[in-house]
Amino acid sequence: MDNLATNHTWVDNKLCCSLDTGDLNGDRIDDLAVLSYVDILTNSDDGRDQRTQMYFPYLAVHYGAKEGTNTVSAKSLSTRVMDQTGESSTYKEYLTCMAADLSLGDIDGDGADEAVIAGVKNEVHGNLNAKVKEAYDEDLIQDTKVTIAAYKYEDSILKNKYFDMKDANKWTYDGYYPDVDGDGSDDQCLQKYCVQCVAINGQGNPDMVFINGDLYNYIGNDFEKIEVIKESDNYFADSDKQFVGTSTKLTNTFFVSAAAGNFDGNSYGREQVVFTFGLKTSGYEQYHLAAGMLGGDFTKNTAEGGLATGYYMTNEDTYENSANRDVFFPGANQESDRYRKA
Repeated sequence: MDNLATNHTWVDNKLCCSLDTGDLNGDRIDDLAVLSYVDILTNSDDGRDQRTQMYFPYLAVHYGAKEGTNTVSAKSLSTRVMDQTGESSTYKEYLTCMAADLSLGDIDGDGADEAVIAGVKNEVHGNLNAKVKEAYDEDLIQDTKVTIAAYKYEDSILKNKYFDMKDANKWTYDGYYPDVDGDGSDDQCLQKYCVQCVAINGQGNPDMVFINGDLYNYIGNDFEKIEVIKESDNYFADSDKQFVGTSTKLTNTFFVSAAAGNFDGNSYGREQVVFTFGLKTSGYEQYHLAAGMLGGDFTKNTAEGGLATGYYMTNEDTYENSANRDVFFPGANQESDRYRKA
């Protein structure tokens, strides 16, 4: 996979960042969480590989404080987003992620928020503060896995409460733009993940997590995926031609951003997720932007505090093919993890 780290100069060495706010230490004062990483590191100028820790995303939390402060940086904690999974006689093996996103929410229902991170699964071999041995997993594109991590404030540190892999959905790996033959002739490009904690069941219940169109519950120290729409339905995938108003096949789909809110004005604090996603048509260097909503179905459980008995996902706007409604991503984009050309 050397080509991944050396030949794709349009996205090499770009600093990526996600921010969110929440109350991680339970003091009822907002805290700021920042996730940062360098996208597709190349060798340094003198030809040496970068140090191992450069290939891990970096999570920093800056804690808010009562009165008399005009900064959130006075008190902070930080950690590298990785988990050691093995060790040989000469190096350590780490599970980590690329193209990651961040969201804060109370996923375990204890009254304090957790930091949830998800991205394309990657494995790094090396030793901290030393030259990396293997920076990118050989199966980075073909192994369709998502790494999910959750960090919690405990005992004055950011404690790793969960770190493991799950299967990525079709919408996610349809968004990969791989150099399939590995010869460097094609772009090796990954769409940045889209992560959003959401109070589907309202006040007094744990938040759920939206990750690239999937919905997860955190139960028993594990993330349980909820099948909102079957992948066989091909939502936002190859056969969804109605989104662009033509019979042209869609070759790539990818989520762009999401926001949670009580958009229907219910009195129980139940939230929905509104999200945007991109659609690339075959043979065109154009990207259509569409939007959707995901929420809970409470028709069979209308009582205050009642839990959803089902879920829905709707297409909010198709952005049909007309002069004043198309939204295009022509060629290069403002974020390094997105696509660059057809």
